[in-house]
Amino acid sequence: MYHLNYESATFWATVVGTIVAVASLVGSLVALAIAKSSLTLAKQVAEQEQRDWKQRKWFDLYAAAENFRTLLERFQTIYDKPLPTLEFEKDANDLIFASRKTLLYTSVFPQNPTVDAFFKCIQKWKLDENRFSKKMLAEYIDAIEGFRQEARVPEVLIQKGSAAPMKLNGWRRLWVLVAVLWLLPVIMFSYAGWPATGNISKDDVYHRMKPEHGHQLTDYYDVMASPWTDVETPRVAALKQDKAFLAASAKDQKAYLSAADPDFAKASTLDQNAYLGNITGIKGPTVDIDGHTVQFIRDVPQEDMNQTARAYHGALRQILTRNRAVFVGEAFALWMIPVIALYALGWGTWWVWRGFNTATT
Repeated sequence: MYHLNYESATFWATVVGTIVAVASLVGSLVALAIAKSSLTLAKQVAEQEQRDWKQRKWFDLYAAAENFRTLLERFQTIYDKPLPTLEFEKDANDLIFASRKTLLYTSVFPQNPTVDAFFKCIQKWKLDENRFSKKMLAEYIDAIEGFRQEARVPEVLIQKGSAAPMKLNGWRRLWVLVAVLWLLPVIMFSYAGWPATGNISKDDVYHRMKPEHGHQLTDYYDVMASPWTDVETPRVAALKQDKAFLAASAKDQKAYLSAADPDFAKASTLDQNAYLGNITGIKGPTVDIDGHTVQFIRDVPQEDMNQTARAYHGALRQILTRNRAVFVGEAFALWMIPVIALYALGWGTWWVWRGFNTATT
């Protein structure tokens, strides 16, 4: 019977590949759906723009016709017959100019019952002969009312302008759902790869510690490439086999090494103890600090060991905090970048289609 090996790298590589493949498939389907929705939305936008353009043209015509109506009504209010005055001539000319401006707008409109009603007034009533006629004014008012009805702002636009904040449509809700679903595998892999103290090397910690604290640890010299770590020299190899040297006291051993090597005599007590410990194998106590096992050089005072342990703990925590902050940023980018890219793809597709559709319109 076949058993899954959950500790196998191949197993987890297969799991990751499957998840990536499924996420890619879902992303492709969502992108396709968003693109389709964008095309539909672009068509709706183009149709709305066309309706807006049409309404603006009707409003321009209505504004010109309403100006003509206002001047005609004012003229009939002030005058009831021709007068040989400059004011009368000016008001009459303004009325004719407003009439011709309205006629300029209506002449470029396609055949339409509202426009036809206005043209019937022009054909029926000659302005210079009937400018005092109240009946002509009434018929012009009725014709111009048709322009106003065509130029009215749709009620739906007023409702949209005064509505509550925009609600998410179906495609945006789908995008939010995909973003939440994509967050789940990101959280899973983030949990599996969450930085811990076990992922931090002693090398990083020692480089953050002060030398006076690091010198009290036996492997500090190996990590920092101290000259006292060369334990493979012929002298060290011979002393390791010298039973008389190993049986001597630490004081006699140091005296012998000081006489044999002037550099040893000049070294600090800690360096001498570290060098001697590499030969004899006699070292200080071992301490566990946040999962890191460190060993002190022999004869280090307890107070100094406590200070070094606190320094090691502080350096380790600084590195751990930095690593976790970087990890959180990378995990957030891993989640956010595809989500933004997906939204940008859908929005960009809609924007491009809108450009083509607007140009065609």
